[in-house]
Amino acid sequence: MKKETIKQYPIVRYLCLLLVVALLFAGVTFSRYQSRFTSENSVGVAEFDASYTIDSISTTSFGNAYYWQVYNGFWMDQGNGTASTVRITMRNNSAIDVRPTLRLEGPAEFWENIALELTDTVTLDGGNVAAGASLTPQIVIADLVKGRSLNITTDDENEMDGSHRFLYSDDYKSWGENEAFATAKVVTTDSGGVITDVSGFDDFGQRGTLETTLTMNGGLSAADGRVSGAVTAEWTDADGGAWKMIVTASTKEVDFSLGFARNVQGSQSSLPALYLDCRATVPYYTIEIEMPPLAAKSSEAIVAFLTWTNLISANAFGVRFPTGEGGGENLNVPVDFWQNLVREDPVKEHLSIKTSETSFTVLGYHFNYTDVRVTNESGTPIVDETTGIAQTTTVRLTRLFDDAISYQHIARLNQNDSVFPHDMEQATGTIYRCSNTDNPVYADLSGVLGGINFNPSTLTIRQSEVEGEPAYVGASEKGYSTNITMSFTQASVLPAPSVTQ
Repeated sequence: MKKETIKQYPIVRYLCLLLVVALLFAGVTFSRYQSRFTSENSVGVAEFDASYTIDSISTTSFGNAYYWQVYNGFWMDQGNGTASTVRITMRNNSAIDVRPTLRLEGPAEFWENIALELTDTVTLDGGNVAAGASLTPQIVIADLVKGRSLNITTDDENEMDGSHRFLYSDDYKSWGENEAFATAKVVTTDSGGVITDVSGFDDFGQRGTLETTLTMNGGLSAADGRVSGAVTAEWTDADGGAWKMIVTASTKEVDFSLGFARNVQGSQSSLPALYLDCRATVPYYTIEIEMPPLAAKSSEAIVAFLTWTNLISANAFGVRFPTGEGGGENLNVPVDFWQNLVREDPVKEHLSIKTSETSFTVLGYHFNYTDVRVTNESGTPIVDETTGIAQTTTVRLTRLFDDAISYQHIARLNQNDSVFPHDMEQATGTIYRCSNTDNPVYADLSGVLGGINFNPSTLTIRQSEVEGEPAYVGASEKGYSTNITMSFTQASVLPAPSVTQ
């Protein structure tokens, strides 16, 4: 596959939440992720041979904003281009039907702000693959696990009806036994036209018009700061196929990143963002979608659409961490946080962050170097044959305080996909090799090696009110690792054994 020179990425100026597919961190470079399930034949047992590939991921970031925005007193949607898509191909080479299950895992803070929909695929002229007909209604995860109320907003000129925005309580929802939930949105008004209730799922760029009634059971609960329980939704599609979605809650210790914009002092230029690598204990969801059987000796491709629905509040998001101005606004962040972070021996007590709203531990940090020279194995620069310009790429430096410094090549899964970090190893001297065995990329890291420290002044936005103390930018990005996998189980009876007379 042709490689693209990776140029510097613009700093995101607004808040965004990152979806990072953890399975891609294992050195899968410029190729699809594949997993296979097989079993050997034996007497009276049918062969089990099923696999899947993750073929494409359109983007790994979401803008932290309400999908429905208010403009001049009217609700306006952001359009259908806001979804992240993951395309997966399932293959059943077995002699029996198998039932696929799509498994999604990640923090509740992420999944409670996602609308999820699955479609099939169509092949266009030229061989390109595109999303096809809806396989499921668009399901708003928050509506399955939490109660909601209308959010009625008022400004100087207009009173909004709240029909496109909901407030979700901190309390988890408990469903009655086999309670019915219609996915189609229904808005109820009184005699004066005032909206009194909205039921069903809102439309966040839904593909098609597929709606159904879910049979709901279970519920989530919180006790002693820990979340547990499960919610089950079942339905039948137009072809009689049985679907089941299970959202299981737990409390886990997870890693995440906070991104901070950096500027070149005295200029209008931006540097690649600095990310703090952190760990915290948070509510965690496992979402399992059990699909209708996949016939023996067949394959099927699906597309998962993930659409961001709601704004996450700045406080919970960590935007005000750290300010560099000491413990203001209930933040217990020391003034010298950044200076201590870049020391060869960081002050450990400064890396445990506890505020009135959250607590987490800083494990280290990472940032990117752009315009790193691409070479061959011997270190000779590679020059573009058309332009005569030396090829460059982007390399990430990761410094974890309890581990050695490591380097990752920032590369794409496919040419048009988002970029992902892939491990690099030393080839010779300052020349490092990307972990792609099929078509490796070499880069000269002479300007990167040993650069453990960034300059804290690149994070400065102004002088603080306290003379001589800098004020730093707040976090502009937050990233989670989200696992996306599939499993297969037997869905049909075994074929009758052959009998020899």
